[in-house]
Amino acid sequence: MIDVPAGFHARITAAHGAAGRRWLSALPAAVDRICREWGLRPDDGPVLHGNCGIVVPVRGTDGPLALKVSWRDDKTRWEAWALAAWAGNGAARLLAHRESAGALLLERLDPQASLERVPLDTAAAAAGRLLRRLSVPVTPPRDGPPRLAALAEEYARQWHGAPRVPIPSAVLDAARQTCRELGPDAGDLLVDQDLHYANVLRARREPWLAIDPKVVLGDPEFGVAPLLWNRFDPRLGPGELRRRLEVIVEAGELDPVLARRWSLVRVVEFWMWALDTGSTWGNRAAAALADWLGD
Repeated sequence: MIDVPAGFHARITAAHGAAGRRWLSALPAAVDRICREWGLRPDDGPVLHGNCGIVVPVRGTDGPLALKVSWRDDKTRWEAWALAAWAGNGAARLLAHRESAGALLLERLDPQASLERVPLDTAAAAAGRLLRRLSVPVTPPRDGPPRLAALAEEYARQWHGAPRVPIPSAVLDAARQTCRELGPDAGDLLVDQDLHYANVLRARREPWLAIDPKVVLGDPEFGVAPLLWNRFDPRLGPGELRRRLEVIVEAGELDPVLARRWSLVRVVEFWMWALDTGSTWGNRAAAALADWLGD
């Protein structure tokens, strides 16, 4: 049986308490059962993890693969559906899925080679191209992923008259205005709103493929902001941030006005997360980005 990584165990336990501990205790047996039923065998390499799931290197009739098993919640609910919709076009190919177990069988990518390790201009351009490529028309199920129009309406309502120190009221007002103005006419493309440099890995069949999508139905420009706050360097001034946005927009053939305005909305959302979690880095990055985007 696999050993659940200690860091993942601590993260799930802290987030989900007794329910998380029960799920973790059953996880090794669940992985063994899925491997037997899908004709897989464990392969060399460590069990990796993110915030919500583990990734076990396995082998099947198709060669080296990756078995991902995730805690099932709203964050992971639409991952398999999105990967199936993309069918390997810009993202890791989904080979099998068992929703009841939170299990996905994926083509194996190189976890040691991500856009985190690539010069920033090159990484931003590659991510921008993937963001555009992954933004495709879909026919969602009735209870499908969140729609940007509905999210914008909710943000405008939540952020009305509810200042959060140290978020300047002018920043909140600008974000609410964007939600009111752009939300009703937002698009309905499938968009990965959590595409960032660590979530783009080297592949065999293509240079880079996305993993771990968190999706929304909306404008592709709504997915730009994580590429700004990830790899944030407090030594960078507005000129460097402007250049990064320009690189992403040009590579992804995005609307620069929409990219900037939706990014401010996302930065406010990110700033509130940083305040709630006590993230010093998040607060610093959000403050710098909001100051620049709000100019």
